[in-house]
Amino acid sequence: MRHRTCGMQLLAMVATSAAIVSTPVRAADNGVDTYGTAGNTALWLPAAAFHPWESATTYIRCCNGLAAAGTASTGGVGGFWAEVNLPAGAVVSRVEIHHYDNSAANTGFSCFTRYNVDQGYTEDETCAPFPAGTPGDTTFAFALDAAIATINNRHPHVVHIVVDGNAPDYAFYGARIVYRLGVSPAPATATFPSDVPTNHPFFRFVEAMAASGITGGCGPGRFCPDQAVTRGQMAVFLATALGLHFSDVATIP
Repeated sequence: MRHRTCGMQLLAMVATSAAIVSTPVRAADNGVDTYGTAGNTALWLPAAAFHPWESATTYIRCCNGLAAAGTASTGGVGGFWAEVNLPAGAVVSRVEIHHYDNSAANTGFSCFTRYNVDQGYTEDETCAPFPAGTPGDTTFAFALDAAIATINNRHPHVVHIVVDGNAPDYAFYGARIVYRLGVSPAPATATFPSDVPTNHPFFRFVEAMAASGITGGCGPGRFCPDQAVTRGQMAVFLATALGLHFSDVATIP
């Protein structure tokens, strides 16, 4: 679905946007591993990473307990955005916003957006309003309408935050993007048609290894999926897949 929303038009989306869930930061999602497809990890975007939408937006770094760590508007409604840089193929499941709210009259909302740079439109967008009331320092999370896979080539991801309130009563500290890594979809044709055709149960995973340069097979059109792997072959697979080992003092050609 294509959206062409920007600026104050996004305020109209709040009434029909995705439901929010008040939630603490979960330790289970705080992993630092950047490999494996089973567990979630997260990218933290501090308030300083967000840019105002337009030059007319005035703001300060403030507020409350996290002195100078947050951003607050000084001119009423203020819109901010930050680019999300994740590994290609990462699947984003939810967004958490850390903010401060000490005014029942003020409100705000956040959106997670993927753009199509070539076509100039929004491909996917999920928005959610901030919680009502005056919860003070708090975190709220919203799940995406559908899990979005990162496509870094011409499809950037952006987090928008809109705050309708003035400092120091309303501020945001940052956004946390929760994601997991994935394996690329299977192609239409086989690299090793002799023994790993398109209907082979391991076809998708073998093709991902071949496309990544981890394996060239065991001969023309063959992968030999049932042969044992030697320790030497295992070293090639792992070192190539994980990019091992490049010393900090090595000379970059």
